[in-house]
Amino acid sequence: MYSHSMPTDEGVATDAATKLEIRRRAMSKNAWRLLPLLTQARIVDRSGKAIFNLACACVFGAAGLALSTMTGSFIWEIVGISAAVVAVSSARAIFWTIPTRFLTGIAAAGGLAFSNSIGTLSGFAGPIS
Repeated sequence: MYSHSMPTDEGVATDAATKLEIRRRAMSKNAWRLLPLLTQARIVDRSGKAIFNLACACVFGAAGLALSTMTGSFIWEIVGISAAVVAVSSARAIFWTIPTRFLTGIAAAGGLAFSNSIGTLSGFAGPIS
């Protein structure tokens, strides 16, 4: 899941491209999602409804994935996958702020560590099942 957020040289290298141009191309493919992420963060901060916005982002991501699988058009598949990537990135940013809303001090650190360990465990167990 995190691979879409890391810049890579794969798929953007050409014979005439310099290293700077390759990096610029790799970063530009992720720069388009900055505006929706900042907009979502502003909405959450102003409304204070983090859980509702998290649920909306998850539903929007699921709708994007459904759109990408149900259409036969390449354009709509790209639009659906792009919407899903933006929604999942927004949901991930909101998710990590929720434990600190009701936990403080050591309990907040423990809650974040527990969430992180569940994610790590699922990454390990996912290929096995």
